[in-house]
Amino acid sequence: MSVNVESIIRLTPSIRKKATANVWTRKDEAFDMDFLYSSLNQIIERNEGSNDSPLFEQLRQIDLTQFSKESPGLNRFFTCSFFAKRYAWISQNEKGEYRYFSKIKDGYGFYAFDLFDLMCILLNKTSRELIRYLEESYPYNGMSQWSMKENEKIEENLTMLSPQKLMDTPNLQRIMRGGVEVLQQFLQYGRKHINGKHLSNGEHAVFFMSTQYFKEHYFPLKSLSTLNQWVNLFAVLGLIEKTSQVPVELQVEAEKQQALKKKHNHVSFYIIPAFKKVFHQAEIRAKELVEQRISYHQLTKKMVLSVFGKAVHDHVYIQKTHGRKSKQSPKTSRFSMEWLDMYFTIQLSERGVVSKRDLEGESTLSKTAFSRYWTELLVRHHCEVDTPTEKERTRFGWNYRQVVARPISVQVESTVWKDETRLPWDDESFGRLFADDSTECMQVS
Repeated sequence: MSVNVESIIRLTPSIRKKATANVWTRKDEAFDMDFLYSSLNQIIERNEGSNDSPLFEQLRQIDLTQFSKESPGLNRFFTCSFFAKRYAWISQNEKGEYRYFSKIKDGYGFYAFDLFDLMCILLNKTSRELIRYLEESYPYNGMSQWSMKENEKIEENLTMLSPQKLMDTPNLQRIMRGGVEVLQQFLQYGRKHINGKHLSNGEHAVFFMSTQYFKEHYFPLKSLSTLNQWVNLFAVLGLIEKTSQVPVELQVEAEKQQALKKKHNHVSFYIIPAFKKVFHQAEIRAKELVEQRISYHQLTKKMVLSVFGKAVHDHVYIQKTHGRKSKQSPKTSRFSMEWLDMYFTIQLSERGVVSKRDLEGESTLSKTAFSRYWTELLVRHHCEVDTPTEKERTRFGWNYRQVVARPISVQVESTVWKDETRLPWDDESFGRLFADDSTECMQVS
């Protein structure tokens, strides 16, 4: 089937959350997960020792009509598995790639999910999480190689922190006394949070962490200030690097985690270099600290600036990306808006209603900016303003004056196809259902 490419609606976090919430309790009824896992294993076995074609091309060639239990076959209509009042069909292009299309009656945009999109929905994973899942569960040449190198780098770093290896750098050994275990656990945390290469700085994996989380899960007996001082020392020595060049998806994920946990702790983003490349420089800087009798707990911004200069100072004490803020820069506001959209979607899926006051409590926008964005969210999610019902007031502790958003109720007539054996676009009802199909179209690839 040909559809207007410009009318394709991409899989956003909001759409994915909605689809996952709607299908989660019945996904095994709607989709053959055993077929999916079997197909993935066949691809891996078929490509072992070769690099014939990219993995994601081969994923798109898995027959979705067999994966979907509700599909009557290629190019035939059925009820959408993810969204109410929508029709769906599965088509295949000239490359042999399948897509799951979904459209509401008289609507303009199409959803066009490939297998990767469907896996994100059915496994409840972001694209980053899914890539890591595939790397770990289905090792594949060219796909997991980058992650494997990152793991090997951290393993080598840990080896260089052994007492025997540290003897080769006496000043580093001295200044790190009492902090080696902290750095080792920091490296282990970084290894657990290696993401795909698309979420790197081009050379090293980027990950985020709050020192509060590090304390609670790794060193509950150490004070927060002590851990912060150690982390700053590691950064001064060049054994870890703080970075402000962060992929947008990681920015949004960090903000989401902070909001979900009702935390306002500062979160920094880090990369871990190869120690074999930086140990010589670390030893030189450690020698400077030892000669001036400066220990980790004596490091201050002023002292780092005085001893090592502005370049080192600015790399260690970069502007915090997250935490309690009084005002928002346009860049951070954009991330806040993405989180608010996710939060709105989650609340709408779980409760069927969203409190304006609760949503504003998650916001770091100004009141004026939030009010404008609230209106935008109402339109985007097809909601109207209302007051909570008595049941909602009791359940959520709201008062009767509280403003809430709830979906606009729309009654859509059902359509019965006259002949299910015919192609959808051959049916005379098709033109009425897909009004934009008469426009100039291109084959989706």
